[in-house]
Amino acid sequence: MLGPFALAFAVLLAPPQLRLEIDGVEAGQFASFGRGTAPNIVTLRGRFGELSTAFSRQLTQMMRGKGTAATATMVDLGSGVRRTMTGMWISKVSFSSLDASSESPAHVTVALKYETLDKPAGKAPAAVSAAKTVGSEQAERKSHFSVIVGGLPCDRVSKVDAFSIEQKIVDGVRTVDLSDIGLTIDAADLEPWQAAIGTKGERTGTITIGDGEHSCTVGLTINQVVSAEKRGAHGRVTLAATANGFRCR
Repeated sequence: MLGPFALAFAVLLAPPQLRLEIDGVEAGQFASFGRGTAPNIVTLRGRFGELSTAFSRQLTQMMRGKGTAATATMVDLGSGVRRTMTGMWISKVSFSSLDASSESPAHVTVALKYETLDKPAGKAPAAVSAAKTVGSEQAERKSHFSVIVGGLPCDRVSKVDAFSIEQKIVDGVRTVDLSDIGLTIDAADLEPWQAAIGTKGERTGTITIGDGEHSCTVGLTINQVVSAEKRGAHGRVTLAATANGFRCR
C-alpha cells in the first residue's frame, strides 16, 4: 500500500504534494508520486520551479558519472508521513517537450532507484512545511525556453522534443546516456546546420527552461549534428550530445 503517496499524475500539474530530501537537505517539491515499471524504482513529477540547489548538484554529479548513493526521504506535505529510501541514486530524468506556441506547463519526471524503501512512518512533527512555490507558473510554460548551440543560429528554435538522461549501473560499471535532441527551427536558418553535419569537433550548448525569476539550464556537449532537413516552412535538426551539468536559479 502506498497510502498517502498513491497520487496520480495529472495532465496539468497540481500544487506540490510531497517534499524530497536527499541526505537531509531539501531537494525539491513534487506534484505526484508513482511506482516505476522496474523493481525498486519510484517516479516523481513536478515543475522546474520546485527543484533546489541540492537536486541540481545531485543531477550534475549523475551526468558526469560521479554520483554516489544517498539516503532520500519523501515527505507527504498533507499528512506529514515520511518514507525513506537507502542506497538511492537517480536512474532517469525526463524533460517535457518545449513549444513556443504552447501555454502548458513544462515539467520534469525523476526516476529514483533504491535498495530499500521503508514503510510509511506515522505523522511527522508539526513542523512539516506547507507547500511553497519557488517559481512562477507562467515563467515555466513550455513556451518559455531558449537554446544555444555554439556557432549555429538558435534565435528561431520553436520546439524542442522531449528528452531524457538515463544512468545505469551494471556490475559496478556506470553508463550515462542522453537521448538525441530534436529541434524545430526556421527553414531560413537551415543552411548553417546542414553545413555542420559530419564536421569534427565538439560544440558547447545549453537548453534553458523558464525565465524571469526562475529558470533551469541543462549544459550540453554537442558531439554531432546528426541531421538537418527542410520540412515545409521549418527545419528539423537532430543532435547527438552528452549532458554535462544542470543548474537552477
